[in-house]
Amino acid sequence: MVLIPSEEPIKINDLRWDTNSSRLLVGCSNGYVYEIDRPRAQDIENTETFLTDSVKIRSWKIKMMEF
Repeated sequence: MVLIPSEEPIKINDLRWDTNSSRLLVGCSNGYVYEIDRPRAQDIENTETFLTDSVKIRSWKIKMMEF
């Protein structure tokens, strides 16, 4: 479980794994797409919680073109 970095509450619109199942693409209602690397099992300490911050998260803002 990871927290998506956002200053406002967001809704997840879509989730997709890449072809190698190594990254998760998350499309959100705030116009951002987040790419979350799948963590290695040995890097996760889950004795107290499933929340982890040991993943790399990249984000892109999707903008619509106006004509």
